[in-house]
Amino acid sequence: TLTITVNTINISTTLNNVTITTNQLGASYQWIDCNNGNNDIVGESNDSFTPTINGNYAVKISLNGCTAISNCTEISALGLTTSIKKGILIYPNPTSGIFYIDSGNTKLTDIIIFDNLGRMIFESKPIDIITTINLNNFSEGIYILKMFQDNKEIIKKLKIQKK
Repeated sequence: TLTITVNTINISTTLNNVTITTNQLGASYQWIDCNNGNNDIVGESNDSFTPTINGNYAVKISLNGCTAISNCTEISALGLTTSIKKGILIYPNPTSGIFYIDSGNTKLTDIIIFDNLGRMIFESKPIDIITTINLNNFSEGIYILKMFQDNKEIIKKLKIQKK
């Protein structure tokens, strides 16, 4: 006699205003950006997710050794009146070279990137709240991003990892 147990993962989600919530309880979660190659959204591993920009989002749910991905949910209602500032997002991180910096509601005034020896390797004065940066020509390693916003200095780490 052989007994087979099939465990299922509930991949359904609920949308309330602009917050997406998974209906699967007791699992591990990773929210992904459907418009960006299903890349993980750094730091978004709770059972609900409130995006800061319009787009399509899904959740990777892991439970009992299995992983499933929900359908993508489109968020198109974000604007100046509904946008929620959550700080600066850098994604994907780790990156193979091209990554994005989303500064929320307020544009950054300057972005400076340093290598692990403290040498400045990149500088930019962004013109929008989402900045695309291409570091494809740089080697694997940890880089330091120094950004300036509203007279504040923000420092983040970025990992370049070639595939």
